[in-house]
Amino acid sequence: DVGPYFIEQLKTLADLPMVGDVRGTHLMACVEFVATKAPRRWYSDDIDIGKLVANACESRGVIVRPLGDLNVMSPPLVITRSEIDEVVVALREAIIEVRAALEDKGIKLDTSTNA
Repeated sequence: DVGPYFIEQLKTLADLPMVGDVRGTHLMACVEFVATKAPRRWYSDDIDIGKLVANACESRGVIVRPLGDLNVMSPPLVITRSEIDEVVVALREAIIEVRAALEDKGIKLDTSTNA
Protein backbone atom coordinates (compact mmCIF):
# COMPACT_ATOMS: atom_id res chain seq x y z
CA ASP A 1 0.00 0.00 0.00
CA VAL A 2 2.96 2.38 0.22
CA GLY A 3 3.60 2.25 -3.54
CA PRO A 4 0.72 4.54 -4.52
CA TYR A 5 1.65 6.81 -1.62
CA PHE A 6 5.22 7.05 -2.96
CA ILE A 7 4.00 8.19 -6.39
CA GLU A 8 1.46 10.57 -4.85
CA GLN A 9 4.14 12.22 -2.72
CA LEU A 10 6.63 12.46 -5.58
CA LYS A 11 3.96 14.19 -7.68
CA THR A 12 3.92 17.02 -5.11
CA LEU A 13 7.31 17.99 -6.58
CA ALA A 14 5.57 19.04 -9.81
CA ASP A 15 5.09 22.54 -8.35
CA LEU A 16 8.84 23.12 -8.65
CA PRO A 17 9.86 24.96 -11.85
CA MET A 18 12.56 22.42 -12.65
CA VAL A 19 10.31 19.34 -12.43
CA GLY A 20 8.89 18.58 -15.86
CA ASP A 21 7.28 15.25 -15.04
CA VAL A 22 6.94 12.59 -12.36
CA ARG A 23 6.10 9.14 -13.61
CA GLY A 24 6.14 5.56 -12.50
CA THR A 25 4.12 3.04 -10.62
CA HIS A 26 4.27 1.88 -7.05
CA LEU A 27 7.92 1.73 -5.96
CA MET A 28 9.45 2.39 -9.39
CA ALA A 29 9.47 6.06 -10.34
CA CYS A 30 11.43 8.87 -11.92
CA VAL A 31 11.49 12.64 -11.79
CA GLU A 32 12.29 14.46 -15.05
CA PHE A 33 14.07 17.82 -14.93
CA VAL A 34 13.58 20.69 -17.36
CA ALA A 35 15.04 24.17 -17.60
CA THR A 36 11.60 25.55 -18.52
CA LYS A 37 8.21 23.88 -18.55
CA ALA A 38 6.50 25.96 -21.23
CA PRO A 39 7.89 25.77 -23.74
CA ARG A 40 9.55 22.58 -22.58
CA ARG A 41 13.30 23.08 -22.70
CA TRP A 42 16.07 20.97 -21.22
CA TYR A 43 19.39 21.83 -19.70
CA SER A 44 22.30 21.08 -22.02
CA ASP A 45 23.77 17.60 -21.68
CA ASP A 46 27.10 18.91 -20.38
CA ILE A 47 25.37 20.20 -17.24
CA ASP A 48 24.33 16.63 -16.32
CA ILE A 49 21.33 17.86 -14.35
CA GLY A 50 20.34 14.41 -13.10
CA LYS A 51 23.78 13.92 -11.57
CA LEU A 52 23.74 17.35 -9.92
CA VAL A 53 20.43 16.57 -8.22
CA ALA A 54 21.62 13.06 -7.31
CA ASN A 55 24.72 14.52 -5.64
CA ALA A 56 22.61 17.02 -3.69
CA CYS A 57 20.31 14.16 -2.62
CA GLU A 58 23.24 12.03 -1.51
CA SER A 59 24.48 14.81 0.77
CA ARG A 60 21.06 14.53 2.44
CA GLY A 61 21.30 10.76 2.84
CA VAL A 62 19.09 9.84 -0.13
CA ILE A 63 20.40 7.85 -3.08
CA VAL A 64 18.75 8.31 -6.47
CA ARG A 65 20.04 7.05 -9.81
CA PRO A 66 20.78 9.80 -12.34
CA LEU A 67 19.96 9.03 -15.95
CA GLY A 68 20.36 12.10 -18.14
CA ASP A 69 17.51 14.49 -17.31
CA LEU A 70 16.01 11.99 -14.87
CA ASN A 71 16.43 10.72 -11.35
CA VAL A 72 15.21 7.14 -11.10
CA MET A 73 14.11 5.70 -7.78
CA SER A 74 13.20 2.24 -6.59
CA PRO A 75 13.26 2.24 -2.80
CA PRO A 76 13.23 -0.94 -0.73
CA LEU A 77 9.92 -2.79 -0.60
CA VAL A 78 9.90 -2.34 3.19
CA ILE A 79 9.97 1.48 3.02
CA THR A 80 7.48 3.20 5.31
CA ARG A 81 5.31 6.24 4.69
CA SER A 82 7.46 8.33 7.03
CA GLU A 83 10.59 7.27 5.15
CA ILE A 84 8.89 8.21 1.87
CA ASP A 85 8.16 11.62 3.36
CA GLU A 86 11.86 11.98 4.25
CA VAL A 87 12.88 11.02 0.70
CA VAL A 88 10.51 13.56 -0.85
CA VAL A 89 11.64 16.35 1.49
CA ALA A 90 15.30 15.62 0.70
CA LEU A 91 14.57 15.49 -3.04
CA ARG A 92 12.67 18.79 -2.88
CA GLU A 93 15.51 20.47 -1.00
CA ALA A 94 18.07 19.08 -3.44
CA ILE A 95 16.14 20.28 -6.50
CA ILE A 96 15.74 23.77 -5.01
CA GLU A 97 19.45 23.90 -4.15
CA VAL A 98 20.56 22.82 -7.63
CA ARG A 99 18.20 25.22 -9.41
CA ALA A 100 19.45 28.14 -7.28
CA ALA A 101 23.08 27.20 -7.93
CA LEU A 102 22.49 27.02 -11.68
CA GLU A 103 20.71 30.37 -11.70
CA ASP A 104 23.54 31.93 -9.67
CA LYS A 105 26.00 30.69 -12.31
CA GLY A 106 23.83 31.94 -15.18
CA ILE A 107 23.62 28.44 -16.68
CA LYS A 108 21.95 28.40 -20.08
CA LEU A 109 19.28 25.93 -21.05
CA ASP A 110 19.30 23.64 -24.07
CA THR A 111 17.33 25.13 -26.94
CA SER A 112 16.65 21.78 -28.57
CA THR A 113 13.11 20.44 -28.57
CA ASN A 114 13.87 16.80 -27.82
CA ALA A 115 10.64 15.69 -26.19
